[in-house]
This record gives sequence, C-alpha cells and structure tokens, in this order.
Amino acid sequence: MAGPRLPTVPARVRRRRRGVVSVGPAVAVLVAGILTALLAGAGLAGERLLITFFERPPYYYTRPDGVPAGSMLEETRRILEHAGLTYELRSVPASRILAEMEMGAEPQCSIGWFVTQERRRFAVFSLPFHRSEAQVAVGLPEVAGMLRRVESAQRLLERPDLRLGVVHGFSYGTALDRLLAASVQPVERVRGTPAQVLRMVASRRFDYTFADPEELPMLERAAGLRPGTLVPVALPDIPVGNLRHLMCSWSVPAATLDRLDAAIRALFPALQESAAGPEP
Repeated sequence: MAGPRLPTVPARVRRRRRGVVSVGPAVAVLVAGILTALLAGAGLAGERLLITFFERPPYYYTRPDGVPAGSMLEETRRILEHAGLTYELRSVPASRILAEMEMGAEPQCSIGWFVTQERRRFAVFSLPFHRSEAQVAVGLPEVAGMLRRVESAQRLLERPDLRLGVVHGFSYGTALDRLLAASVQPVERVRGTPAQVLRMVASRRFDYTFADPEELPMLERAAGLRPGTLVPVALPDIPVGNLRHLMCSWSVPAATLDRLDAAIRALFPALQESAAGPEP
C-alpha cells in the first residue's frame, strides 16, 4: 500500500552559474515567514535594545565624563545583563520619550516610569523593580511653615493663596495624581524638568511643588540652588511611593519582554511579593 503523498514544492529550484540558487516567489515567501517567526521567538535576535532615560539624578543621569549613572540605572543594567540582552543607553528628554512611545517608533524601553492609564494606551510595562519614597511638598522656609500647618495634601490643594507648580506629563504617584486631577485650585503644569520647577519655587514664581525626598538634594544642585534652600514637608495622606517599571514601546518583541520580566523576578523577588496588591 502506497504511503501518503508528500506536498509538492510550489516552485522549482533552479541552479544558475557560479552556484547561485534561484527560488520561485512562493518558496521565498515561505522562507521569509519561517525566518520572521524564528526572529520573533528570539526577541531582538542579537540587536541592541534601546534603553532611554531622562536626566533625573540620583536615579538616572549623565556624569560629566559622559557615562550614564544612577541608582535606578544600575538596577536596570543588572536586569538587562541577567536577561542576556545587549543594549544601548541614551539620554532623551522626558517629553520626547513619551512622544516617541506614542508614535510607535523603534523598539525601546525607558527607565523608571509609573504605570498610568494614559500611558497604557501606547506602552507596555515590565514588572516593577523599584519602589520610590512618598512624595513631599517642597517650598522656601517661610512657605514650609504654612505647609506644616495644613493637615493633608487634599487640604493643601484647596488653598487659593498657595500657588502649585508641577512638571507637565509627570506622574507623582497614583494617590497624588488623583488629587491633582481633582484640584479645585489651578495647577500650573510646566513643560520642563523637576530642577526647573524647583528653581521657579525658589524664585517665588510658585509657592510649592512636590518632589521625591531622595532626589531633592541633587535636584537642588541641578537647579543651581544651595543645599537646604528648599524645605521638604511630609503630608500624611500621601502614601508610600509608587512602583517603578521599564516602560516599553509596543514594537518591543514579546519574547524580549518575557526575558526582562524573568530577570526582574529573579533579582527582586521581595518586591514582587509586596506589589501583589493594588498600588496605593
């Protein structure tokens, strides 16, 4: 009894001079499809993954000698090396990072972003690898006294006599973002950097802003201010800091994202356990 017939090749393979092989269009399409599938399964298949960051010391910044540095940047290096990925680090303004993500440009991931519903429209996020400290209100000493007398961030945002300035497009954490969005008083959103907003507070354009206490000393230096020029004030209704992630464009292959998440699970297991519940 004859065995099953094997499928015929849709186009003949013809030999040409000098050993070059020519194939028909159907075979070419078939081979291209197989190669595409193999490359997708291998992630970026040896290509460098672009890793962007904006200047935000002490988390990620460029040293005077041009070398990228910072505590969160070094955590990211560990993740990438554990995942076996080759990468290129590039300093890019925050507004441009967001714009390129929205446009779906080249495959890239950016360091240290909060997850927001708006960002989920155009980006995908890794597992968390860092938790920030709770944000604090920051003002000149004469304003700090008024800030301390306010019992909560919610009450502070109701004060018409205190002008607030924040960075446009930044997330200050889930809880504070909600309060800012619902504020009955105007919130001035500056298209600039956190250091520029601190300089505006020091020059009395605004009365206060919000900042991460860990980065405040370096932000003061970046703003050209003497250490201690601005005073941090903790507010009881701002919870522990939010989780930070790698924010990646949709063009990053799923296999690459899986490798990043596997590395994060291995390197930061305790954080994954504490992050199991909803963010504050």
